[in-house]
Amino acid sequence: QFLEDMIGAAVHVLRQQNALSGWTLENTRDCDSGVRAVAAQLMSQMKADGLPSPDAPESSHFSRAAIEDWLYKAPIVSALLRVVVTLGFSVLRQNVEQQKDVASLVPRCRRARAPAFTSLLDLPAVMFLNFHLPSDMQHKWRLLFSTRLHGESFSQLCGHLVDQGPSLLVVRDAGGFIFGGFASHNWEVKPRFQGERLLRARRAATI
Repeated sequence: QFLEDMIGAAVHVLRQQNALSGWTLENTRDCDSGVRAVAAQLMSQMKADGLPSPDAPESSHFSRAAIEDWLYKAPIVSALLRVVVTLGFSVLRQNVEQQKDVASLVPRCRRARAPAFTSLLDLPAVMFLNFHLPSDMQHKWRLLFSTRLHGESFSQLCGHLVDQGPSLLVVRDAGGFIFGGFASHNWEVKPRFQGERLLRARRAATI
């Protein structure tokens, strides 16, 4: 519950302080479900005493060492808390570290040309994903391709993605599952694999 409240508070204060950098609640998925999903993801990284994973976190006991280890492995928790305190209570708002926290969570959004376009992601998911990108790629997001705007053409997909640098790929399948991955290299049309051999795919949500 603490995590859900903190994530929700972070979104609220960022919106109140006009710090969403072009993102809006109206053009993203439901924020409440995103808050729950990100909180569950963060909670899954904490191990309860005597349990391999927190299957029943509300009834589990967590030692101080476990919490400290979790905070070390999930630094986004500390960043979210600092944003809530500094923006919500107007404490050290011009502090360099505070500005870095906001920049690491909320990338500047270059909006799609279609005003009614709604992202597959919610704001908590945007914040979670952006925080885990390399620091030099956290500053700005722009939409390269969407089947709702550009159609379901493979040639259109290639035309919009090739030679555009590293990118996030977000996919919704026929069953409503949203998942994706991060490509750290340029997209190229070629017969051989390009890039790193480690590919991380993660389910973001279910509609």
